[in-house]
Amino acid sequence: MRIKTRLQIITIVFVVVAVTAGVTFYWTSVQTEIVRREDLMSLSFLKGITELEILTNDYLLHHGKRAQAQWEIKYGNLKDIVVKGKFNRPAEQEIRGKIEHNLEHVKLYFTMLVSDYKKRQGLNSGGKKVNLEKEERLTSLIMLKSREMVSVALLLKENIHAELKDLEQTSFILITIFLIIMTMFIAAALYSIHYTIANPITKLYEGSKIIGSGNLDYRIDTDSNDEIGDLSRAFDKMTEELRSSQKALVQKERLAVLGKLSAGIAHEIKNPLGVIDSSIYYLNMKLNAPDEKILQHLNRIKEQVYIANTIIQSLMNLTKMKEPVKTQIDISDIIEKVIKDSKVPHGIEVIKELPEGELFISADKEQISMAFRNIVLNAAQAMDKHGRLLITAGKTRAGIEISFKDTGPGIAPEDMEKIFQPFFSTKARGIGFGLAICQMVVEKHGGAIEARSEEGKGASLIVRLPGDIINNRG
Repeated sequence: MRIKTRLQIITIVFVVVAVTAGVTFYWTSVQTEIVRREDLMSLSFLKGITELEILTNDYLLHHGKRAQAQWEIKYGNLKDIVVKGKFNRPAEQEIRGKIEHNLEHVKLYFTMLVSDYKKRQGLNSGGKKVNLEKEERLTSLIMLKSREMVSVALLLKENIHAELKDLEQTSFILITIFLIIMTMFIAAALYSIHYTIANPITKLYEGSKIIGSGNLDYRIDTDSNDEIGDLSRAFDKMTEELRSSQKALVQKERLAVLGKLSAGIAHEIKNPLGVIDSSIYYLNMKLNAPDEKILQHLNRIKEQVYIANTIIQSLMNLTKMKEPVKTQIDISDIIEKVIKDSKVPHGIEVIKELPEGELFISADKEQISMAFRNIVLNAAQAMDKHGRLLITAGKTRAGIEISFKDTGPGIAPEDMEKIFQPFFSTKARGIGFGLAICQMVVEKHGGAIEARSEEGKGASLIVRLPGDIINNRG
């Protein structure tokens, strides 16, 4: 997953959690505020009922107009508060209704009480006694309804307190859950950032220090598909290109020095070799029926002169190879001719799987022949005159691929990167020019050569030549 996508997901999740928490806290705070207002309202109910009860007792003691007027004012205020009071839950609304109902009864009984008191003033002693009993009953009813209102108001207040406590507990639980979620989210985000960003950056930084110190074989080797993974792979690719460039530069410098040295040496050595070769020819002409041992020594000298000339020519090919002069050639024909001219030992079986008339390509015939000859001779020497050499060729999307697979001892893993270097050879009599020349020829044609081997099971050299494939001679 890309870092940008990961950060977008983290941001979206954070916003969703934050918005959800904000909405929840807002709703909880609104509900808490409503319940607090209801609590104040229930307190106003309780206070008004208590004050109304006190004013009722005050009127019963004094029966004054002032006490009556105060009672009616308090009743009006309390009635207004009760009627206008609104509660969320049905149970609390029902309690408010009971208070309002009892308040109306108290008003009725108080009005009757005031009326009876006025009537009692004009009655005789017998009538007053009857009327007094009625006042006592009305007073008892007022007190009963007042106590009921007080009880109901206390119940209302308890209910509201319980609801407020539940809301506060809910708020605490929600805050706790939110803090836990946010803590877990932040921890996960930090872990993700540390694991997917900080660690790879640290690895990339340490890798750059190692590579900067001169170790061009070091690789970051990351399998992540994010931007840092892309950067690491680009860094590895750059390091590989730098390593290849450095390797090519070192080889060019070696060849340049070798070229300057070999130009003079080749001239100085070829002249004496030419004299030796001519002398052998002269001796063969002049000696009549030479002794077999003398003839054997002359042939050995001639063979060694040939080997020395071959080495000098290889050296010149390596240091002063010309640019390819490309013509249309048949790769199958080239391989057939190379096998014929290479004088492969009889103990080596050469198996060819070559399509006829299909592998025409634009290339330098002499250079390609030289490269293939060196590969065949190198394989023959590796198999020590006994084994099997399988040569296959075919088309690829990019051009032609030719494979030379032998049954020799194979190439040691530590030698795989050295076999194309000049002067590197694992053979006692080899000087290490053959495969270096092959690589140079192939690369001058824009191709590539690759070695594959499993030690003890032979080796394969694969030559890939690009483009310009022609299906027939027409």
